Amino acid sequence: KWHPDKNPDNREAAEKKFKEVAEAYEVLSDANKRAVYDRHGEAGLKRGGGGGPSGFGGGFNGGVDPNELFAQMFSAAMGGMGGGVRMGGMGGMPGASVNLNGVDLNELLAGLMGGRPPTRGGAANGAAPVALREVRVPLETLYTGGAHEVEHAQRRFTLQVQPGWKAGTKVTYEEQRVSFVVAEAEHGTFSRRGNDLVVVLQAPLTDFLFKGSTHSVRQLDRRRVEVHFAPLSLSTTVSGEGMPFAERDASGARLMRKGDLVAHLYLDWSEARTQAKQWGQVALMLLGAFLFITNTSLFFMLVMAYSVARRQ
Repeated sequence: KWHPDKNPDNREAAEKKFKEVAEAYEVLSDANKRAVYDRHGEAGLKRGGGGGPSGFGGGFNGGVDPNELFAQMFSAAMGGMGGGVRMGGMGGMPGASVNLNGVDLNELLAGLMGGRPPTRGGAANGAAPVALREVRVPLETLYTGGAHEVEHAQRRFTLQVQPGWKAGTKVTYEEQRVSFVVAEAEHGTFSRRGNDLVVVLQAPLTDFLFKGSTHSVRQLDRRRVEVHFAPLSLSTTVSGEGMPFAERDASGARLMRKGDLVAHLYLDWSEARTQAKQWGQVALMLLGAFLFITNTSLFFMLVMAYSVARRQ
């Protein structure tokens, strides 16, 4: 914020503030200087009690470059915060481009000085806190990529979704103080498991037992994919028909890959019951014909008993 290159209209004040920030860190990062400051305050540093700088706002002793110290400060301070730090480059050490995941420089220094530590998404210098907003993105868009529009605070935002984005991906608009968190919308056919797509299909019991089954599944990009189950198989995998994802090869080049399509078979038991009923009727007819030929009296007795049972 206070880097001179970020304030071309007020460069002198920015340089002064920038040096103050760097001097503060030089004191905080040196145990001896910190002890002098805690014991005697800024006056002790001005008297050279700790061999430190000539006070906040003065120059640097030992010719320390504030830009170099600034880079060191954030490489150390951000080491355990999970946020990336980019020190932008630079001609004669121009402005640093720092990604602090929403942590303001003044808040960070307040934490180093023993004050309240910075909080992610908190307000900085009186600015409104970053609002978190969950956005449910269709699985088709996460598969192919594309624009997804969302409204917030009576404004319309367009998220440029990249193929393979997962739930939890965050898109932040710093000026508007809003961060959109991607969530996967429920899909009628597929569910997602990592980089794989999972689908459940139906087949008759006879196909499962004897000949297997083949299904045509419409993929998220509207292509048709053939899925074949062997007899007595309840699951199968189609390679390369899952969600896209990026990985790097041995040379470091970024490549796009795809997971698998995992299909599970659900047996249609209603059809099995219908077929069992039909086969049962056929079996009774054959048994009746056999009894009529071999034992006619027993056949008529069974027929009469069946008729009486149905009337009751």
